[in-house]
Amino acid sequence: MPNDARAQNYGLMAVNESLARRINARMDFEISASYRGVKGYKRLRSASVLLSAPNAEQMMLFIEAIHEFAASLNGKWLAAKPVEASAQPAAGASHTLSCAQSGE
Repeated sequence: MPNDARAQNYGLMAVNESLARRINARMDFEISASYRGVKGYKRLRSASVLLSAPNAEQMMLFIEAIHEFAASLNGKWLAAKPVEASAQPAAGASHTLSCAQSGE
């Protein structure tokens, strides 16, 4: 991520932090698609993940970890983990990930 974009993102999150609010973000997934000869990206429905962190620094670390993980998957095939009957989320349920403050 370019340094100017990183600084702008950090500044936006620092405003919420200064107001004693958690930093909340939504991560969407999009696929490249062609519709009537026009190429673009379409958002996958019900695939969003909500991220919540106590401060801007933790959110930036969260974003960097997601980038590094995604980069490590380049060209690798994934397999689904076995599903337990009691562990399945309800259909259409939103997923939320939260960063705990260190020392808690």
